[in-house]
Amino acid sequence: MLEQFSFTLPTETTRGRKRIVRVYRPDFVSADERIPVLYMHDGQNVFDGKTATIGEGWSIDRHIEDLQLPLMVVAIASAPDWLDRYDEYSFYEDEMLYRRIGPELARTRPTLGGKGRAYADWLMQELKPWIDERYATDPDDVGVMGSSMGGVISLYMMTAYPSIRRVGSLSTAA
Repeated sequence: MLEQFSFTLPTETTRGRKRIVRVYRPDFVSADERIPVLYMHDGQNVFDGKTATIGEGWSIDRHIEDLQLPLMVVAIASAPDWLDRYDEYSFYEDEMLYRRIGPELARTRPTLGGKGRAYADWLMQELKPWIDERYATDPDDVGVMGSSMGGVISLYMMTAYPSIRRVGSLSTAA
């Protein structure tokens, strides 16, 4: 079963843009069986190529079905603009990158990065309890996963939230 919801993240409060969150729970698992949850960043890429940034999704739901893996996936779509995505997945302001994006683009942004803590806190303190309330989850068996800057924020979350049991950090950004 794949469901879709819309949330305003704390990183979007000034613009008020809604973000898509997709929740996948395998049909072969009883609806009342408590199962682990994997929260995945760049959620538009997690399931279907139609929503993926580069036109090819990870098809995580098909892999879970093939393996008969009792795992629920919550996929949070990233900000559509690459700089907004960097802001959200970076836990500190990055002056070096700010200088490297060029003076014209730099004039359009007061800061670059530094919203990762707010994003991680929202995920763990608001989204996770919301998910745990609505689905049969094992609230103590939580993982996070992402690639590039999504991998960076996953590693940060592992240190900020010791309750996270599993971390997937693929091709982390430098």
